[in-house]
Amino acid sequence: MTTAFPLLRLPYLVLMPVLEQMEVTERVSLSILSKRVRIYVKLLKMTLDYVLSIMDVMHCKSINQFIIAEISEHDSLELVAKLPKIDEVVVEHIWYTKFLSYEAEYQKERRLIRVLKTVLPVSSAVKIFYPFQNLQNFNYLREILKGNFDDVTLKNYWGRTMPNCDMKFSLNDLRMTNVKSLEFLGPAFEVEDLNGYFKLWMKKKCNPRLEYLEVWMNSDTSMDLLLKGLSAVPVPIETKRKFRVLGNVKQLFYEETTAEFDITRADGRQATIRIGTWGTVCFYVWPESTNLEPNQEVSSERSLTSQSHGAVYPPIVLLLIPHQPLTIIHLHPDTPAASRSCVALSQPTPPNIDSLSHLHPLSPTEMTTPFPLLRLPRLALIPIFKEMEPIDVIAFSLLSKRTYNLSKSLCKKISSRYIDLEMDNCCVCMSIDLTDGSHLALYFYPEILNTVEVFYRDKSIQWKNVGLSTGQWIQRVFDVTKCRSLRGVKLNGTPNCDVFSFLNVVSYLEITNNCTKTSAIKALQVLSPVTSWITLFKLPFSNREEFQRFWLGDVKCLRIHEDDLSSFQFKIDDLLASNAVKLELLGVKMSLRDLNRFFSCWLDNTSNHRLKHLSVKSLEDINEDVLLYGLDAIRFTEERTREFQSTNMFPKFREFTEGFDVSRIDGKLAAITFGNGFEEIFINFAVRS
Repeated sequence: MTTAFPLLRLPYLVLMPVLEQMEVTERVSLSILSKRVRIYVKLLKMTLDYVLSIMDVMHCKSINQFIIAEISEHDSLELVAKLPKIDEVVVEHIWYTKFLSYEAEYQKERRLIRVLKTVLPVSSAVKIFYPFQNLQNFNYLREILKGNFDDVTLKNYWGRTMPNCDMKFSLNDLRMTNVKSLEFLGPAFEVEDLNGYFKLWMKKKCNPRLEYLEVWMNSDTSMDLLLKGLSAVPVPIETKRKFRVLGNVKQLFYEETTAEFDITRADGRQATIRIGTWGTVCFYVWPESTNLEPNQEVSSERSLTSQSHGAVYPPIVLLLIPHQPLTIIHLHPDTPAASRSCVALSQPTPPNIDSLSHLHPLSPTEMTTPFPLLRLPRLALIPIFKEMEPIDVIAFSLLSKRTYNLSKSLCKKISSRYIDLEMDNCCVCMSIDLTDGSHLALYFYPEILNTVEVFYRDKSIQWKNVGLSTGQWIQRVFDVTKCRSLRGVKLNGTPNCDVFSFLNVVSYLEITNNCTKTSAIKALQVLSPVTSWITLFKLPFSNREEFQRFWLGDVKCLRIHEDDLSSFQFKIDDLLASNAVKLELLGVKMSLRDLNRFFSCWLDNTSNHRLKHLSVKSLEDINEDVLLYGLDAIRFTEERTREFQSTNMFPKFREFTEGFDVSRIDGKLAAITFGNGFEEIFINFAVRS
């Protein structure tokens, strides 16, 4: 370019297409001019061929890590098909910002499997933390177990609340595996399956390559069932032994070893079974001889470090995130995080050159020159708002009424999953979980009116207050983040500001012991009509009349931890008159005769017709003849017990004791269950839908 032109005065969105048309030599020359220009040039789009070129120059024969951070909406096979040897493939836990239909979820998982089928043949290790929801796709994990890998780690989040909780592996899957080191970060097997596998190992009828197996079970794992028929020899826990697997010392993280046993095969080969405090079961196969075997010695050279002509290059980590830079990161164990380098290989998100630098500090890679943003026409502001970070949009909305209205109307991408409020004597905390996965917390101190403390992406920021009250701040954040209701309000003290009046919908209200009676009464008066769930650790009422006025109100779910209702003359008639759908009296103990009267009234259809669930403490040991007198209750069968326990309706139970079904004259069914929890006897009543 020979004509002088103020190129850098162009807006970012106009400047980037100009830079893309430049030759490579022109880009390099331009990048030398200033730090600002260098940042722009670095953000230009580069193709995957640059990855291979960089690896060729560095004489690097393999990629250390290939990390899949999100499932792309587009076909990425062309991108990954050219990759050479990969030391480790990592599939991270992918959170969806919105609910997906069964078909959409299935197709996303199929795209992920297509990528894995492309890269795993050239990889020696794989870690999958993604929870497959579809059984057909989940079965692909079984194919991975049969692969010729050195190291496999699987975590499928086998929890009772997950839709995939019944997708587990079997003894046959363990028997068919061909992996050297295998870890399951979840209860993927039954205890009987592990015991069966240990027996197969004793008979030399399983994977001969296996050196290490780790399975997280649970804290209630039966030792007798796990070691049944193995002739296991206990080893003192204080015995110091190192278990080396693939060159690394294996040990339990975040838990201590509670038991250790040795088992010996007929050919003299030994193995050790370790059990941790949280139920983790580790199975380690000792080398055949006392000499250092490959699985004991520390490898001095790995493919992740390339050596050529005496030069040692750092490993290469490849990070794949759709709509984000395909990143090559050069890492070295002795290199501090601040000195690590990376190269972006696709069009990244532009920097926030128009963000409000006076409201929060920008990183060194962002432009800090002030810009007259509000002078731009409305149509020019729309693409700028699309590129702004959520924290920039929120900060911008707090400057004036005009910026507030612009933020609400122009920014469509920012929204929140939920917002929580916690109030104590000296602070109001607003916690926001945004749909992009980030978390924002704002702390309002009534005694410090000129600043608000903000925490965002592990950074503390001070925002200046432009004269807004705490309620106005919260109201604007609600509108900008498009939050229609609060997830929860926790009253842990007496706030020195009014934040109740504008709250229209509150999902959950909690009042702790630290809250004064006056504040608690005010919160209940204002929020009870718009709250679906209330938890009280103290009852702020002065007399029975105030208590009854609240008790008979239209509260959907009510949980009371107070253990003394005698001052309000609480009796069984109050329980019958309650208007709640779900009622938990976790501190109140009731007699079996009173509860029997309540159940009888329900059968006669003369009690609270809205009630679906009741949980109370028993004043005495369970006497079925007294509790169930005249109810024609039917005891749970084994199948009904399993069905009930699988619903996880009453998590307070540590040990389920007994259950009965009762039927009302109109055909409505209910379950009466009781069991031991926290050294107390809980009795629960649940109407079946």
